[in-house]
Amino acid sequence: MMRTRAIITIILLYPMLLMAGFVPQHVAEQVARNFFLSINQNTEPELQIVDNKSYHGYLPVDLKGSDVPPYYVFDMISSKGFIIISADDCVVPVLGYSLTSNYSGSDLPPALTKWLDDLSVQVNYAINLGEAPAEEIVRLWERYLSEGNKNGHKSEVDPLLTTTWNQSPYYNDLCPGGSVSGCVATAMTQIMKFWNYPAQGSGFHSYNHDNYGTLSANFGATEYNWSQMPNNVTGPNNAVATLTYHVGVSVEMNYSPQSSGAYVISTHSPVEHCAEYALENYFNYDESTLQGVARENYTTDQWLTMIKGELNAGRPVLYAGFGSGGGHAFVCDGYDNFNYLHMNWGWGGYYDGYFPVDALDPSGTGTGGGNGGYNSGHQAVIGIQPPGGGGGGGTANLDMRLYDYVTFSSNPISYGEGFSIHTDIANYGQDEFFGDYCVAAFDEDGIFVEIVDIKEGWNLAGGNHYTNGITFSTDGLLSLLPGNYYMGIFYKHENDNWVLVNDGNYTNLVTLSVQYSNDIELYSDISVDGGTTITQYDGVSATVSLGNYGSWDFYGVFDISLYNMDGTLAETIATTESLSLSAGYFNTYTFSLPSVTSTPGTYLMAVLLQESGGSWELAGSTYYTNPIKVVIKEAEIPGDTYEDNDTQENAYLFSPSFSGNNAQVTTPGATSHNGSDADFYKIYLAPGYDYTITCRAHDSYNSGNGQQYSNDVLWTYTTGDEWSEVFDDICSEQIILQNGGTFYFLVAPYFEGETGTYLMDIQITREVTGITEAVIPEVIVHPNPASSIIYLSAENAVQYSKFEIMDLTGKTIPVLQTNPFETGIDINKLSPGMYILKIETDKGFFTTKFLKQ
Repeated sequence: MMRTRAIITIILLYPMLLMAGFVPQHVAEQVARNFFLSINQNTEPELQIVDNKSYHGYLPVDLKGSDVPPYYVFDMISSKGFIIISADDCVVPVLGYSLTSNYSGSDLPPALTKWLDDLSVQVNYAINLGEAPAEEIVRLWERYLSEGNKNGHKSEVDPLLTTTWNQSPYYNDLCPGGSVSGCVATAMTQIMKFWNYPAQGSGFHSYNHDNYGTLSANFGATEYNWSQMPNNVTGPNNAVATLTYHVGVSVEMNYSPQSSGAYVISTHSPVEHCAEYALENYFNYDESTLQGVARENYTTDQWLTMIKGELNAGRPVLYAGFGSGGGHAFVCDGYDNFNYLHMNWGWGGYYDGYFPVDALDPSGTGTGGGNGGYNSGHQAVIGIQPPGGGGGGGTANLDMRLYDYVTFSSNPISYGEGFSIHTDIANYGQDEFFGDYCVAAFDEDGIFVEIVDIKEGWNLAGGNHYTNGITFSTDGLLSLLPGNYYMGIFYKHENDNWVLVNDGNYTNLVTLSVQYSNDIELYSDISVDGGTTITQYDGVSATVSLGNYGSWDFYGVFDISLYNMDGTLAETIATTESLSLSAGYFNTYTFSLPSVTSTPGTYLMAVLLQESGGSWELAGSTYYTNPIKVVIKEAEIPGDTYEDNDTQENAYLFSPSFSGNNAQVTTPGATSHNGSDADFYKIYLAPGYDYTITCRAHDSYNSGNGQQYSNDVLWTYTTGDEWSEVFDDICSEQIILQNGGTFYFLVAPYFEGETGTYLMDIQITREVTGITEAVIPEVIVHPNPASSIIYLSAENAVQYSKFEIMDLTGKTIPVLQTNPFETGIDINKLSPGMYILKIETDKGFFTTKFLKQ
């Protein structure tokens, strides 16, 4: 009754609203016009409609069979700005707006795409629910249908960020293989630029990427040049590119040229290295305030209060939203007087604007928060600030500098030879240092190799140095294979991470050369067919010339093998038969392996020799490099047996087999085979029964069956009315499907860009429906087999609705729709094989198979 009275009131006052619920385009435009007038009374807005689509993402919208869109988008013609208006009065009228950007409808930021999809789901949900809207929603429609309204949206906290950074170009110049920087890295770097902190990172980290090998960053040896980072990058900028790449390594970014993904908060990450962890451990943000939070644990009111509290304190929020197609990260940096949050999407400033967290309950009393509903798995990292709340500095006032040259007992050294390093360190700060020192070795690409030596439990008062300096030593490191290495002196205060000692008047990160000579020396470079990037499971062939520089003929074998970065054997490519190489001569050898099985990563390819009766030795590297680095990249994940199922129309069909009244459907071998893969499945359940369905995903984050999977996924389902909220692994509720029907479910990577395996597990129970149903007559297909036309007949008269033909994978085959009971079905264009025919009549569904000859 409340809904009816409100709509009648609006119609009496404003006759342009002609029907309950649905909002025509001209009414939506009036709302948009009045909205902008409420902000600026002196300017009549010129508007044009630019978008009235339903969904930009994976999910089709179903507004009870109509073609009505869930919203309209109007763009300002002569100035910056756009507004999104709901196409139904069951939710708030304004679904988002911007005063700084126009809306072209193309090249939407993925994060905004998912946000709009979520709003579309909320609109659809409210329409199908059919309940009266909240009183505040009614008042909002009344307000914006009134031309005299002066109570417009006003900023409470203006956008804190001044940057309008993007994922490419220039930002990603140091990312591997032309990969985009990733939304998580873009959001993190914009917040870090807001604080211009840290001046220098902490520690170092390396990880193996499946396609690009070992990626590494030495945070503690890097000073971030904030003054050289502009608000918008229009050309090559090494300062921004370095920061962007370092942040990517800190979260173990899954790079690709199309999309790059990483995790945000620790409690919802299957790996340690997420944004929350990296900000605290590598970039020294205040651990006493920094915290990852998930909206599922809060009501909408609590969530908004927490986010607004951060913004009131002047702290931008790292925000993540998860829709049907995966997750995206961005920055929330302001809000207005109607609790609309300002989002910087990390898309070069395009589409930045204000958006509601909840279109169903703007007052924030619970819907969409911890009590259920559509919260899209919102996450946030809050409390992001430097220690003490300001830019620069740490908890201790330390200024650790070299106070002497870094010298080696011997340089160059022979492979495996022991050596020592001497220097002195002074504390130019006010506080006393308590902690450890170390020497760390990095290769020429900056990749961390090994800690050479650690000195634990040292102290140094401010204004002092060590009288006798510090000496580090080792008996020899087999991991330091022939080549050049940077040796860095680091300090670690109490429980902090490693930080490079400042140069002072000297030089840290000095070069140590490791050499190895042998009578048998490389006489050429090691040449790898196809280059030094090898695809896992492909063959590899390497050619090298070896020369005998000794006085005696060589008798024995040669070998090329792959070694891990710590020097341990990974895989042998080939070993020659026994042979000889005369003194003063050289020869060329080729080594081949049909299939490389080592896991993706960076390896050392080394040439070895074994003289008859002797031990294995490295071939000499006096003139050419031995070993060399190679990268084994992951083989492209093939599409699984359920493909092509990337749309609802092509959903893979399961026909469960019941044992009594129980059945199980699983997806063995299912993969997200590329970063944008969306997998649709459907289960047809015959009428005559009521079904109870329970679902869960087994994945890398949460596997409940003892098996290991390599991808973290989200999923959602529909029984025909609207799509559910998005679930992370387990759905605790039971899904009821009365009198049968089709159950669809969609699986997508947790973060767009992730790939790998997962398993969906669907448990189904049934009981005979309590609804009295008409008996479905048997439908006969003839002829069967057939070559051109099939006809249908039934024992009793039925009223035909529609039919569908599918192949045995569940893919729908387009066929001209006719009445098969009258004219038959033309199957001339079908390839020979078995097909499934599903017919809908007034008596129910009937499914059968036929053979096309």
